[in-house]
Amino acid sequence: MKKGVDNRISILCLGILLLMAGFSCQPAIKSSDDVKPNILLIVSEDHGQDIGAYGNEIVTTPNIDLLAENGVMFLNAYTTYSVCSPSRSSILTGLYPHQNGQIGLATHDFEMYKSFENIPSYLKNQGYKTGCLGKLHVNPEASFPFDFHEIESSNFAKKKMGDYAIKAAEFINSSGGNLFFLW
Repeated sequence: MKKGVDNRISILCLGILLLMAGFSCQPAIKSSDDVKPNILLIVSEDHGQDIGAYGNEIVTTPNIDLLAENGVMFLNAYTTYSVCSPSRSSILTGLYPHQNGQIGLATHDFEMYKSFENIPSYLKNQGYKTGCLGKLHVNPEASFPFDFHEIESSNFAKKKMGDYAIKAAEFINSSGGNLFFLW
């Protein structure tokens, strides 16, 4: 992994949008050797370029750096909307907010026009166990059939960050060695 790289977009979740949107167009998710991958999609807010994998030498993020080194890391990415709910709806459905209807924040009662095919439903049909840790923040949440949804509140002050690691391990272990997608 190169350090000190300039002018790279570091919002990992937005880069993953491109990958996931591509998945929604494919008949099956396969790598070059026909092995389906487990998928960990980290959607964070407001972290900017503050991870080591993108060249920040002051902020240390060894675990995320290791994931980037051994997984998929995007060097160029775009967002479909400047706020959370519409962006998340795009990541999950592969559609622009004006196409899926989530044109504003879920907390302001904006919601999708209907239930669209989405990453959790698509991956479930491909044999994946699906999980969500933390806030989903897209309406209606029932449109996203996650098998596992823990720590649903977005208020991190009430939760210890270690709880996320514990719940992630719980989800991964409960998959019993089967394919998983964790958001």
